Amino acid sequence: MNFYTGEFGGEPSSPLRMCDIQLHSSPNTLPYSIVNSDETFGVFNVVVDTLPVREGPFHFLFTIDATLSMTETDVGGITKIQYMKETLVKMLKYLETLDPTIYVTVYTFNTESTMLVNKILLTKESVTFMEEIVKMIEPENSTNIQIALETANTVIENIKNEFPEHQLAHIFMTDGEANVGKTDADELATLINPSFPNVFIGFGKNHNSKMLNRFAECKNSEYYFVDNLENSVLVYAESIHNILYGAFYEVEFHISNGELYDYQKNQWTQVLYENVLSSESNKFYQLKTRNPKDVEVHIISGNRVIDVASPLPDLYDEEDGVLNRTVLTDLTKYAYRNKVQELLFLVKELTDSSKNMFSPDFDIESNDFMEKTTNKLSGEIHTVFNDIRNYMRDNELLNDPLLRLLCEDLYITNKTLDMGIETTAMYACARQTSQGKHRSYNVGSSLPDTVSYDCRPRLVRSTNHPDDFHNYCLEGSTATCFASPTMINTFREVSESF
Repeated sequence: MNFYTGEFGGEPSSPLRMCDIQLHSSPNTLPYSIVNSDETFGVFNVVVDTLPVREGPFHFLFTIDATLSMTETDVGGITKIQYMKETLVKMLKYLETLDPTIYVTVYTFNTESTMLVNKILLTKESVTFMEEIVKMIEPENSTNIQIALETANTVIENIKNEFPEHQLAHIFMTDGEANVGKTDADELATLINPSFPNVFIGFGKNHNSKMLNRFAECKNSEYYFVDNLENSVLVYAESIHNILYGAFYEVEFHISNGELYDYQKNQWTQVLYENVLSSESNKFYQLKTRNPKDVEVHIISGNRVIDVASPLPDLYDEEDGVLNRTVLTDLTKYAYRNKVQELLFLVKELTDSSKNMFSPDFDIESNDFMEKTTNKLSGEIHTVFNDIRNYMRDNELLNDPLLRLLCEDLYITNKTLDMGIETTAMYACARQTSQGKHRSYNVGSSLPDTVSYDCRPRLVRSTNHPDDFHNYCLEGSTATCFASPTMINTFREVSESF
């Protein structure tokens, strides 16, 4: 199913509310050299209507890590497996309250895969039954990602053959690193079946984020990182929300007479991909063009052109009854977004190259180079952070949600540079993906200096203290400015006690 078949605004059978292109026309120059002198900077925006949950039946396969590492404790002395059991039960109870027909299959894995629940229809009675089964999960042995993926593929193929009308999805949770069977991320990635959604959730701060990020590069796959175990239910909520409220799948954006920014590769390209556009999606992508009058973006799903975005017409202010003054479009904050995405990519690349530091033939000269590179990158993060803060003050944008999120991205990423390579990799990848994919959930609320939601940065104007960075306080909220009203409501519902 590639698009929603209900009757909503726009074209018949299309829930797309709006798509357009805005071009920077303000006399204010962009803060960074994002485009060449003969190019125009712009933003492509696509908005999906508010949709009801899709019709079923749905079938979710949950693959749960039940290895010894899940016995490690988190806040309050609660083990990871306890959090995982509670999260799974909460999600089952939430799913049971929804209108569509939903089936569930649950497997655990360690060195082998074990079926816990097989093709059970969700009802109040069946959820109570499954809750008792989930309670009996006992972690043991090592981590065989290979057998878990192979089992998932076999199980889903069998379900497809038996119930071809079911809409399938696979949610995979692990807190560890493959140490039995195939362990190479590239080899394991070949086992991922792109014919159904695969959601990989890295649970805790000790999992192999590079491996799961490699999995997410596969078609129809996503990777989420849960740094605060208490928030694991929110990650499940967002991933399941995108499946239940999906509007378009396997989406491609093709630009003509221009290029779109690809945050994953830090490159400009003519084609971008999105696994899904769901209800109330409001996404924007930076672009550049040498032909601003003729730039277009074609939105394609299932080999069908859904719509075509073109530049908005000029706007005018009315003065004394005469339309005589062009309203200029200032896209400076999106230029800042582009710069922040570049920095997040560089940090992620730095952590990838840093793995050489652990090889036996690593030498001190390489160590010096890495330290200098890290310090240089940290300095640039500080500079851009302060640039954004100054721009927010000068333009009365201190409460702008996007700019505040950009500051958080920089602050959290830079702070993790002192926490070790693996930690930096996890947070940099998570912040980069969340920003690039416009996710509702974000990591970082559990960093040591996170304070209450009401805390605001202490502003420093003196030239003796030009750095806002060391006076900055996080809000402590896991929901980003991209969270839609429906998504916020979903977060609330799944977080409540049942």
